[in-house]
Amino acid sequence: MKRKLQFLWLWVFIPIIGFTQPNISVDVTSISETLAIGATNTQVVTIDNLGDEKLVWAMKIIAGEEVTFSKAPYVDYTLPENMDIISGFVALTRREYEPLFNIFNQTSYSDTETTEEWCLGKTANVMETGTYENLRYATDYSMSGVPGQTLSLHLIDENRYFDVTFSEWGQDNGGSFAYSRIEVPSYVVADKYYGQENSAKSNTVTFSFDASSQAEGVKNASIVITSNDPDEPEIIIPIELTVTGGTTKEIFTYDTEINFDDTFLNYTQTKTLYILNTGDQPLTVSDVVSDEAVYVPSETSFVIDGLSSYAIDVAFTPVAAQFYAGGLTITSDDPANPTYSIALSGTGIEIPDIFVDETPIVVSASANERTEIAFDITNSGNGDLDWNINFVI
Repeated sequence: MKRKLQFLWLWVFIPIIGFTQPNISVDVTSISETLAIGATNTQVVTIDNLGDEKLVWAMKIIAGEEVTFSKAPYVDYTLPENMDIISGFVALTRREYEPLFNIFNQTSYSDTETTEEWCLGKTANVMETGTYENLRYATDYSMSGVPGQTLSLHLIDENRYFDVTFSEWGQDNGGSFAYSRIEVPSYVVADKYYGQENSAKSNTVTFSFDASSQAEGVKNASIVITSNDPDEPEIIIPIELTVTGGTTKEIFTYDTEINFDDTFLNYTQTKTLYILNTGDQPLTVSDVVSDEAVYVPSETSFVIDGLSSYAIDVAFTPVAAQFYAGGLTITSDDPANPTYSIALSGTGIEIPDIFVDETPIVVSASANERTEIAFDITNSGNGDLDWNINFVI
């Protein structure tokens, strides 16, 4: 007997559940503005959530890259490598136990003349309403607590702001410190810096531009928006502000003279000169010339934006064993000071030439026995030879 096999087809319907996520959209890809000095304006940017989940976003406005700096303990704070040279106006360093100070125009923290001020908190939160004061007051006399904190630094002469986050503050009188800093533009602020938008909702951010206390020229910054959109976690929107209407050009240097250390003949020593423009118009330098051939500037023509600085190197290469007195003359279109002079001085010295017999010295001695050896150190050069001996075991 044959049996017929019957098949039962079972159809199972499994609903496909779509993956949902936030989807950020910003209605601009860049922002540009042109203002005369002292003028203001606003621009509105819309942030949309085109996705199915809640969008969470945060924003910051920055100018330039993050810079990290550290000063080791017990090093010479007057050397350029041990100071954070932010511009030709400000170089921050620290003596053994004091807070930071600007070595370009101060000899120590206690000097009353200052070009910088501080406020506890991020610049975006305190720039308009915070109280800026010296670093010790801003931290309530608790410098040991600054690591891990962010302070707003205001450079007064240039009207520039920075978020400075400290990672180290030495307490052993060695004068060490370390931080990272990033510039926050003073000419544009937002009415909000974070938000949450439900699906299909949007929010507006108003950017206020202010050309007060600004110099003529083009300013560049970036809006950085981070969010929980997995496909676009960061959006960068460039900002360009063109400021017009400057009226002044004024050349200035903190250094009125450059003194070089004694330098061997035909060797070169270099020092940096920072030339400032304290006016609000670009300053054109048409010539930089020395009246003594052993002093040579690295550049002879350039433009310095208003409230800005420019660095050049001056090289000293003596050719004779003598004292060299000279001068550097800077020619520019500063109407009040078309020529600006810097005194130069340095001494060329003869070169020593050391000779030591490098034959290995072998000494045999019994326990508790003292043995003396002698060897010659010869200077066949024309210059004085300074030497010392280090023993390596």
